[in-house]
Amino acid sequence: MKRESVIILGVPIDRLTMDRAVERIFHLVERYSHDGRPRLVCTVDADFLANTLSWNLRKSSHPELQRILRRADVATADGIPLVWASRLLGPALGERVTGADLVPRIVQEAARRGRSIYLLGGKPGAAQKAADKLKQANPDLKIAGWDSPFVHIRGIRLPESYENDNGIVNRINESKADILLIAFGNPKQEIWFERNRERLKVPVSIGVGGTFDFIAGSVSRAPLWMQKAGTEWLYRLSRNPARLCRRYLIDLFKIGVLLWPSILFHQHSRATAPHGYLRTCRNEVVSRHGSRGPREYLHIVLPGVFDAGSAERIQALVPRKPTAHLILDFSEVGFTDSTGLSFLLNLILFMDASAFGVFFVGMNEGMRKNLKYNRLYDLVSHREYHAVDDALRALDAVSGTPPAQYELKMNGNGIILRLSGELCVSSVPHDLIRILVTHENKTECEIDLSRLRFIDSAGVVFLSKIKQTLEEKGKPCSLKGAGGDVARMLKVTGARALL
Repeated sequence: MKRESVIILGVPIDRLTMDRAVERIFHLVERYSHDGRPRLVCTVDADFLANTLSWNLRKSSHPELQRILRRADVATADGIPLVWASRLLGPALGERVTGADLVPRIVQEAARRGRSIYLLGGKPGAAQKAADKLKQANPDLKIAGWDSPFVHIRGIRLPESYENDNGIVNRINESKADILLIAFGNPKQEIWFERNRERLKVPVSIGVGGTFDFIAGSVSRAPLWMQKAGTEWLYRLSRNPARLCRRYLIDLFKIGVLLWPSILFHQHSRATAPHGYLRTCRNEVVSRHGSRGPREYLHIVLPGVFDAGSAERIQALVPRKPTAHLILDFSEVGFTDSTGLSFLLNLILFMDASAFGVFFVGMNEGMRKNLKYNRLYDLVSHREYHAVDDALRALDAVSGTPPAQYELKMNGNGIILRLSGELCVSSVPHDLIRILVTHENKTECEIDLSRLRFIDSAGVVFLSKIKQTLEEKGKPCSLKGAGGDVARMLKVTGARALL
């Protein structure tokens, strides 16, 4: 199914109504039988965005959560502020699709189609109570199981929690559930899914926050008129001001302040474009294939207006399975809306998942500001070049084989371990601990993180295992050189106490 989304502060939000969201989710359930890839659905509200954002335009306060939200298979707007913001950034989101509204619809459709669900999370007993209520309302529903474990995503108990996930995941997999509803709250539910993605055998997982409490009846929802007016948060605030006042006020203030640069830039770009520009600028997409030695590339000159329409034409030029490097030329681009930015994000993720690179040339300062204000420039800055010739010279340096993930260097009585690239759940070198332990004549180990671009919570757990294993052998282990997203991840996971 075709995906249409808009960018709001670096996160793609799908332009879906409730009916289309339900249809998309069950389409993904069907696709699992063809590719066996577990998929994640996020119901994104202002709290999600506030948790990912820092006041610095080029940094994220939680790089792992930001990456998860960017790569989610479906992301719906669970808050009316996101719908309002979309109206000022380009094509508007049709309506909000909240977890509390989505779950009953998913359950009804699952009962009709003979699909099963598993409820995970919530307060002790909440999952079972919610399961009973859902079964009463939908007698044909297949409840695969429920569980309300307490999991950790930070602090000294993170490795223990990661190990305990084995039992939770095994029970879920044995249930053969089609849909997993995860109610740990943000960001815990998304991070828990990501660190277990490789182990889960469930077609679709959906983060649903506090929905089990609503279904079980332990927490009441706002009247329907407040839900439709987008003031449900006021009702929740009135019911629990001590817990929610600080969170809502900080979230709304932070999101409001950080949204205005992108909104003002978008509105200014439209208002100051030359008269008739949006109708008369060069609208065709120009492409040409070329080669640089043994390496092939596709050079695409983007049109003057980079929006949903031009994105479709560009998409038609890019093979479903990349066969060449991609050079995107922005020299003609004069206007970009949030759908164009969303397409750009998806194209970057698509190419990054392949063996081929993507390069950017011809960007003017306006385009850079647009990417910075919309929190996407971090994906572009390290592969941006002034002209096509500069990108081609960079292409010459591209190796045909991926760089080594780690390097061991002997230094007197010690070992220096240099990690490179990304250390995350899908790329952890599990054989490394065994290799380090075999060097019995080496009495200490230094782990150099200066070349590491990204680490997730699974990577942090792996580092803690290295340190623990070596120190149990009487070999001191130290870390150095962490910077950027790596340093921020060590902070948000509480790894200073752990490591």
